[in-house]
Amino acid sequence: MVQNIKSILIGLTKEFGRDETSSALAYGISLAQQAGAHATIQAASIKLSLSSAGVTKVVAGLVREENQRLHSLAQAAARAAEAQASSAGVACSTESPHLSYPELLAVFRTQARLHDLTIVDAESESLAIDRGLIEALLMESGRPLLVVPATQDVFRAKRIILESDSKSDQR
Repeated sequence: MVQNIKSILIGLTKEFGRDETSSALAYGISLAQQAGAHATIQAASIKLSLSSAGVTKVVAGLVREENQRLHSLAQAAARAAEAQASSAGVACSTESPHLSYPELLAVFRTQARLHDLTIVDAESESLAIDRGLIEALLMESGRPLLVVPATQDVFRAKRIILESDSKSDQR
């Protein structure tokens, strides 16, 4: 089964800080190592924007600083992920896009379509922004998705659940 996997997309989103960890990264690298697959690590950050033209320079400056901070976190996560993959002997490429939320979803969907499998972290918070990403990948990418719980950091294929949409079952 794993020998048929040649390319894995590992999706990371950085929102809070450098201490944020990702089980999906360790799990994805473990799977890529076992499968001899290439890993693409997408360490993305959401670009904040202001919708009002009447925003003060102070507020605009604060948003600009926060965008720089978020993008720096994503870039640092990409570098750390590349080092982790390299030390595991896994060939990888990394990207750290800084995009609006709709653009970020579109990029992840497009990237997922180009890979055999996508891996992301499960979110414990019901209102987390990443839940929208999981839903978009699951329902709109047309590719397999693994959602990794926080406690799972090594690939083990004990139980795999496959779900297909009802439209493809009727064909």
